[in-house]
Amino acid sequence: MIFSMRYAIILITLTGVLDWAHADSTCDGLLAGSGLARNLSRLELDFDHKFFESTGVSLKTFVQAAEKSPPFKHAVRYFKNEEFQVAMFRPEEARRSFMKNGITNVHQSKKTKASAGERSIDRYIQTRINVEAGLVGMPPESYAATSATDRPKYALLRMNPRDTDGSYDHFASAYGDDVFIFKKNRIRSRTTFALGDSIDKAATIHGVDSDFFGFTPQTWDGGLIPWSAREILAIEAGSNLKASKEGDTPVQIFLATEYDLKLKQDFLKMIDPVLAKYSRLEVPGFYDKSKSVVANGAKYVEAQIFGELKAEDIEAFEFTNTPPSASFVKFLKSHAIKIYDARRHPTAEYVVPK
Repeated sequence: MIFSMRYAIILITLTGVLDWAHADSTCDGLLAGSGLARNLSRLELDFDHKFFESTGVSLKTFVQAAEKSPPFKHAVRYFKNEEFQVAMFRPEEARRSFMKNGITNVHQSKKTKASAGERSIDRYIQTRINVEAGLVGMPPESYAATSATDRPKYALLRMNPRDTDGSYDHFASAYGDDVFIFKKNRIRSRTTFALGDSIDKAATIHGVDSDFFGFTPQTWDGGLIPWSAREILAIEAGSNLKASKEGDTPVQIFLATEYDLKLKQDFLKMIDPVLAKYSRLEVPGFYDKSKSVVANGAKYVEAQIFGELKAEDIEAFEFTNTPPSASFVKFLKSHAIKIYDARRHPTAEYVVPK
């Protein structure tokens, strides 16, 4: 096997393993017993070991220290309480497809709004297979045999725009003007996170024009982070959260830049001996502006949602440009999906014109 399970790049605690294993099977959307599901579970089991290997402390110990630290405790609580949203930007022209097929990935639709560069769509899909195989710890040929429906659909973490100025969303709008917000109870058992664009991580190792065959994440922070370990995001994204006093609402979830990270590590050394052990170990060049999406502004927390995504998984729909048609409004309301007008701030519940 190309990817050693001992060094799987997934962050997990024992509680999280139980959460994943005992999640309501009616909400999973991922075929029980599939090879992909088994690999995701095995990857989780190995992450705490990998985190300990790089920092010398367990994830649980590290999070406990962060919870007691004034600069981070509010951010830790924010992620722990799941106050963030998992959102996906989609083109307006996909509304009809959503009503018929739900949300599909590039493996299913054979279309992408992402930058495929000089690649044909078939070659782009193969690069996705190679990257996703490495992320979940499967040989590409085994991953290619999995159901396209089970493979991830990509979203991001963000704040509720009704609590913010909305400025954090602009970079993601390249994927479309519609925003779908997911019900966390329907996806948490099958959702992972990445510190930045997951395909960008392969590009830093293999080069931007590569097909990424044989990609294997090199470090704990170079792969996927399971839902159960979300508190670690408080360290990465906490500098962009308002946490100066109890009850503050974060403006955006962005990752630290290389410069910010250096300052952060120096800061951690001053405030707590456990937090001082925090280490980002991604391969040299991760912040190289010629290669890295992160360095060029997409410093976001990517979410990967595995399995089928249907209307039942959607909590709310936002439009930033064209209002939904009468038929689409009827469809959304029939599934109790809230509709918001995000053409201006503050975002407000949509009132259908009479």
